[in-house]
Amino acid sequence: MINPKRRLALLLCLIIALAGVVIYASYYYVRSHSDMFEFTCAANLQQRDAATDFHLDASFVLTLRYSGDAMVSVDGIVHKNGKDYVLRRNAEFHYSPYIQSLYKLNHFTLHPGLRDNVPDSVLNTNFSYLYISKITGMNDAVLIGSRVLPLIVCHTR
Repeated sequence: MINPKRRLALLLCLIIALAGVVIYASYYYVRSHSDMFEFTCAANLQQRDAATDFHLDASFVLTLRYSGDAMVSVDGIVHKNGKDYVLRRNAEFHYSPYIQSLYKLNHFTLHPGLRDNVPDSVLNTNFSYLYISKITGMNDAVLIGSRVLPLIVCHTR
């Protein structure tokens, strides 16, 4: 039989070990979510390239969740080689931290709207990474961009 002092010491060690596990789990949970975002933002985008006669005038809404799920909705007009196209697309994807403010995109699914008539050859849909960074000194503003998109200031309100 274990004497009462030894039983108390064993119980105290067990409580300390359990508290350590809870603290570690909490730290891991907070750390794993510190690089993720939870917001919806909207912005207007105008992109012009006179050399290739490409013009994009669109508005988009981007939604990012802590879970890594994301969606972007784009609505606008694309002009290429003298032709105008209607752009109406939703895309769902999963994002995860890669390096600093760079996020890797996976499971990219594109859903063209009924009126969308932009050919695949006109609009680049190869999005592998997304740059996302909060702007210091500007409440509710995020800087977003990629290899094929210019940097955009997106307001989260």
